[in-house]
Amino acid sequence: MYSFQWELYVPEWLRKHDGVTSPTRPYPAAIPVSDVRLVVSVVDKRTQKPKDVIVEGIERRFLDDRKSRDGKEPKYWRGKEREFIRVVPSLGNLEIPKPEPAEPEEEDFDSDTLRITVEEPTWIPTLLSPPFPEGVINELRNKYSKFRTQHDYEYIAKKEQEAIEEDSKLESIKEMRTPLKELQAKIRKETKQKYSSAARKERGELVGSELLSRIGELMLQRKELAKDGKKIGGLGVGNIAKRIKDTS
Repeated sequence: MYSFQWELYVPEWLRKHDGVTSPTRPYPAAIPVSDVRLVVSVVDKRTQKPKDVIVEGIERRFLDDRKSRDGKEPKYWRGKEREFIRVVPSLGNLEIPKPEPAEPEEEDFDSDTLRITVEEPTWIPTLLSPPFPEGVINELRNKYSKFRTQHDYEYIAKKEQEAIEEDSKLESIKEMRTPLKELQAKIRKETKQKYSSAARKERGELVGSELLSRIGELMLQRKELAKDGKKIGGLGVGNIAKRIKDTS
C-alpha cells in the first residue's frame, strides 16, 4: 500500500471549534498497489509535444542470444552479468535509458587524517639494518609452507640431522638381513648391472636412439612390403625383435 494525503474540506463550525482558519485539512489516505501505474513522458508524433502515457509493461532484452539448455535466458553467463536493455513494447519498443550511477559524496570529519600527513615519508630504510625484526617474517608468510625456499639455519641443520639419522637407520636394517635376503639382494644387483645400458653396449647390442632407428627401419620395410602385396608374416613384433638382435 502506498500512502499519501487528501486535502479534505473542513466546515466552518469545525474550524471555529479547532481554532484554525484553513478551509482544508490534510488527511492520510491509502491506495492499493493494483491502482498504481507507471507514467512516462513521450513526444507525440503528430503534435511533436511531450505527453504523459501509461506504460502497460516493460521487457528486458539481452544484447546477446545466449540460452541455457532448458531454453531459458539466464541473467548470468559464466559468472558475469549479461548486458541488457529495458524496452516498452506498447510504445514501439521504446528503450528506457539506464540511470547513471551517482558518485558517492565524501564527507570530511574532524578526526580524518590530512592527505599531506599520509603522504609524508616518516621512515626510510637503509641497507645496514633489516627493515623489520627477524621474527616478523614468520608472520608475513607461512613458516611451514611446502613452497618456501628460504629457511632458517636452525631448520636446515635439523633437517640434515634427520637425514643422517634416516641413513643410519637404513644401514642398521641392512645389518639385520638374513643370508637369504643378502643373496637375493646380490642377484638383483647383478641382474640390474647385466641389463644396464653400459653392459648392453659392451655386448654390442643396440640401445637408445640406435635401437629406435633400427625399429623404424624395419617398420618402414614392413610397410613397403605391404604396399607391394607381399607376405609380411615374417616381420611381426617377435621377428622384428629377433632381427634386431641378429643384426646387432
